Amino acid sequence: MILRQHETLQLRLSGEFKRFAAARIDRGGSVVSAASMKKFMGERGFRGPLHETSAKTGKGCDQLREAIVQAIHWKSIPETTSPALYHRLKQEILGLRDSGLVVIRLAELKQRMEMTLRVENFELAELEAVVSLLTGPGMIQRLEFGGFVLLRPEVLSRYAAAALRRVRKHPQELGCIREDELLAGDLDYQDFKRLPREDETVVLRTLLETFISRAWCLRQPCDGTAMLTFPSYFRRERTEQPSHPNVLVTYRFDGPTDDIYATLVVRLHHTVAFESTDLWKSAADFKTQTGTKLGFTLTRETEGSSRLEVYFEPDVDGNSRVLFLRYVHDHLMQQAQNVERLRRYFCGNKKCDAFGQAFGDQAKIAKALAPGGKGKVFCPDCGKPILLRDAIEEKFESPAVKERVREMQSEGQAVIDNESRELLAVHHTGFIVAEAGQIY
Repeated sequence: MILRQHETLQLRLSGEFKRFAAARIDRGGSVVSAASMKKFMGERGFRGPLHETSAKTGKGCDQLREAIVQAIHWKSIPETTSPALYHRLKQEILGLRDSGLVVIRLAELKQRMEMTLRVENFELAELEAVVSLLTGPGMIQRLEFGGFVLLRPEVLSRYAAAALRRVRKHPQELGCIREDELLAGDLDYQDFKRLPREDETVVLRTLLETFISRAWCLRQPCDGTAMLTFPSYFRRERTEQPSHPNVLVTYRFDGPTDDIYATLVVRLHHTVAFESTDLWKSAADFKTQTGTKLGFTLTRETEGSSRLEVYFEPDVDGNSRVLFLRYVHDHLMQQAQNVERLRRYFCGNKKCDAFGQAFGDQAKIAKALAPGGKGKVFCPDCGKPILLRDAIEEKFESPAVKERVREMQSEGQAVIDNESRELLAVHHTGFIVAEAGQIY
C-alpha cells in the first residue's frame, strides 16, 4: 500500500498489528523529526518501526509487504470463490454497469447471474465476495440499506455537485438546504441528466447518509424535517467587532481546506464541552458550558494552503482554552499536512503600553524555544520577561489533556455514527416495506 508524501497509513489487519508506513521517501524524506514521529507513534499505540517506502526505488516495500503477510490470519479466511468464477462474475457485473444500469438489488443481481451463467453453480456468499472485491477500488458500491448495489458510484459525485450548487445559492447565503428538499431531488442540476425516479431515490438517500457520516454538514430539526448546514459554504459576513477577542494561536496547514474546516466545525459541535453558536463566512463561534465565547477563523492563503486562527474571550477559563486548542490541534494533525503552530504571547504588565498586544516576533520565539534557548522573550516596550512555557503550554502537552480530547473525539464520533445508523435504518425500513407493496 503506497502513501502520498507526508501521509501515513494505519494498517488494521489483526488485533496486534498496528503499524505506521510512509511513502515517497525518495522525494526528500519526512519533514517530521524522528523524535516527533516516535512520540506520535507511542501515544497512539503503533508498534514496531516506521516503514519508510519508495515505489520508485523499491526501498522498504519488501519489508512492509512481509509485515502485512505475517499479520494476516490466513487460516481464518474462508475460501468463497475460485479465480475462474470470480472472473466470470466480475465481467458480468461490469457488463451490467456498462450497459447503463445504475442501481440493482443484490437478490436481483444473483438472479441475473444465475440466468447468465447457467453452467456455473455459486452461492450468495460467493457473489457477495465478488461485490466486496469490486467495492474496494470503487468500481461499484454495496449500500447499507435495502439490499442495493450501486453499479455506478460516480453518479453520487454528480448529485453531490447538484446539491452543493443549490446550497451555494441559498438566498441568505446560509449554506444550507432542507433535508426533505434534498430527498425530493430539488437541486440545481444544470445540464446533468437525472436518473429515473426509483434509482434517484436510492442515490439521494445514499448522498444524505454520506453527508452525515463524513461530518460535512450539521443536521438540525426544522419544521418537521431537518436543516442541513454546510459550514464551508456559509457566506454570511461577520459584522465588524472592534472588541473581538485576541487570537491566541495561529495554524498554517496544507490539504483539502473545505473538508478539514467543515469536519472540525461539525465534530466540535457534537462534543459536550463546546456548543456552536454562530457560523460566518470562514468563521465559527462556540461557547463553553459556562457561556463564555471562543472560536476560530479560516483564511485561504494560497492554493491548498490555509491559516486558522483560534481566539478566546478574556473570561474563558484556562481549562476550556487548553481543551479547545488541543482539539483543534489534534484535528489538524490528523486531517492536514505540513501543520505549523504559531503561539502568541502577551505582556502581563498592565502599566505597559503594549499590554494586551501580542508579541509578534516569531523568530525570537522559535529561538527561545529551541534547545539551549532561554524559554522566554522580553516585552519590547517595558522589558518584562514573557515566559513561553507557561501554564497553557504545560497543560497542552499533558497526557491528561490529550486523553480528554481523545474522549471528546470519541463522543462526537458516536453522535455522528448514531445519526448515520438511524438514517440507514429509516432508509432500509422504507424500501423493505415499499417492496412488500405497503404504504410507508
